[in-house]
Amino acid sequence: AESPKTTLECKRMCVRALCNLSEDSTSRNKMVDHAQNVITILLELADDPDDEIRQVCALTLCKIAVDVSCADKMVQYVKVVPTIVRLCVDGTQNIHGMRISAAAFSSLASVSLHVAQQLAEEGVVSALEALMNGDDKIIQRYCVQCICVLIS
Repeated sequence: AESPKTTLECKRMCVRALCNLSEDSTSRNKMVDHAQNVITILLELADDPDDEIRQVCALTLCKIAVDVSCADKMVQYVKVVPTIVRLCVDGTQNIHGMRISAAAFSSLASVSLHVAQQLAEEGVVSALEALMNGDDKIIQRYCVQCICVLIS
């Protein structure tokens, strides 16, 4: 039988690999393909007890969501929006991760009125407030864009 450490390291390597793949637009489009089950797996791993796995899942989901062509497909998964909001609220203090989270919220809010409403219902305003607490102008711009979509 595999040791728990081996299983944990295997999961960490897998989510890191998916995160690396999410840098490429072709890979992102394949990742949102329902037949590939990548989003489903990321959503399952987003509930893992390991902090690193949850943070890398959040980063990966956000990187995929930033791609406008993928955001529309992602929201077809019922748990995507609440998971991204939860992971971002609970998540990283890393400036890169925070920028990607803010960009993902902006991208997702732009998909449709329904998705914008879902973001609001899932607590994206609290996430945006937390993200805007810093001095990073890029994060603030994405947050303002998201807020503008939410109030329009």
